Amino acid sequence: MAKAEAIREKWARIIKAAAEQEASIKLAEASKMIVNNPAILELRRMQMLTEISAENNTTTIVMMPSDFMNLS
Repeated sequence: MAKAEAIREKWARIIKAAAEQEASIKLAEASKMIVNNPAILELRRMQMLTEISAENNTTTIVMMPSDFMNLS
């Protein structure tokens, strides 16, 4: 019984690690797209605001221009 549980836990860790690796690859691809087309970031911000407003209408959001990230 303990051996079977250990095997299940091992496979769960392997599957989770593979998912993390795939997510990191997708994030890297997305960052390249954003660098080439900054409008994508603004569209993502708008999408995020829509999702937040649909889930929790008591949330206060303070918007800052994305240009602030370049002020260094």
